Amino acid sequence: MKVLELKIPPLAVVIIIAVSMWAFSRISPNLYVDIPGVVWLSAGLAMVGVFIVILGLRELRFAGTTTDPRFPGESVKLVKRGIYRYSRHPMYFGLFL
Repeated sequence: MKVLELKIPPLAVVIIIAVSMWAFSRISPNLYVDIPGVVWLSAGLAMVGVFIVILGLRELRFAGTTTDPRFPGESVKLVKRGIYRYSRHPMYFGLFL
């Protein structure tokens, strides 16, 4: 799908996937599995994910480089401090969570 490469922002992809998951859960309610504490676990993972994204954005801003992965040519520095010491793509990991 070279046509779509670098056209759709990662946040839009996450939103599309989340809405698709919600719609699928409404279409097929018989596949529901009751897991105790799933709401709290989900909320906790989401909060950790948002925190990781914020840390990643913060480091990129401090380095003075682009935060938009659709424009890799605008990157001026390789960030290796902060959260980037532990993860190459902390913002993608945060969105995953």
